[in-house]
Amino acid sequence: MFELTVLGINVILPSILTLLGVALGYRLSGAVESRHETERPLESNRTVELVRGVCVAAASALAIWSAVALRNEWAIWHEDAWMRLPTGVALVALAAAVTTGMNFVWLAWLIRGVAVLTAALAIFPSGEAWGDLLPTKNLWLASITLSTLVAWFLMERRGSRDAAVLGLSWILLLIVAAYLTSQSFLKVTEPLMAVASVLGCLSLLSLRRGSSSWVATAVGPCLFAFSAAVASAQFNSFLGLPDALSWLAMASPGIAAALTQWTSVGHSQIGSRKKNLWATLLVCLLMAVAIVAWTQWALPSGGEEW
Repeated sequence: MFELTVLGINVILPSILTLLGVALGYRLSGAVESRHETERPLESNRTVELVRGVCVAAASALAIWSAVALRNEWAIWHEDAWMRLPTGVALVALAAAVTTGMNFVWLAWLIRGVAVLTAALAIFPSGEAWGDLLPTKNLWLASITLSTLVAWFLMERRGSRDAAVLGLSWILLLIVAAYLTSQSFLKVTEPLMAVASVLGCLSLLSLRRGSSSWVATAVGPCLFAFSAAVASAQFNSFLGLPDALSWLAMASPGIAAALTQWTSVGHSQIGSRKKNLWATLLVCLLMAVAIVAWTQWALPSGGEEW
């Protein structure tokens, strides 16, 4: 019964919410397109992208929020810093929605950068009990912010199926992150399943439709949730695992995207698609193995009771 509850809250419900957001996006954008495309086609395209972006970003934020809240409690601003993760995801999702299709790219990334940094500050613990984190606070904030923005930026540079392949390959890294966080703080492990569900649904949709717009919009909130969960697990851990291990796990989506960026050229050719698929999967798999091996090596003998 417990396993079914976890599956329902962290996989089935987030998937349903994500697909409902996509369906609503199609419905609303279709109405906008049919109304304005003959009169003002450029404005229509911008509005269509914005409508879809708002629907998908809102659905992804709600999916992750529900996974955290149903297993814990509903709260917009919780006393425990890690419980503010959904609030941070919602802020990043809002930035993703309003910058969808924006003409000024530099302004879009400025808004996203401010949103991610603000969200990172929200989930960072404060108070006397967390004084030991202060010397590394800036490093943690930089790691959360850069790991999210770099991977997000590289995802948006990919076209159609390449972005979908990258999103699906990142699920390997989400599984490894879940393994890492489960060693000490299971409360952030289960929501990672919701992140994987959102990312998986949208990547499969983008792969089928031949468009990266769906997954590219939700990838920001998903990547922030990923990094924030890994960071929160380390903040609440007493295992003594090195911070660098968490930083590597958080940066792994961006590293994998950077190492396979060359394969996204010529994606219209079948041979290039296969090359991109296998190269991306291989890089993510190797990174996953490295993180698991480092975790096993760094774990204290006997582990810790939770």
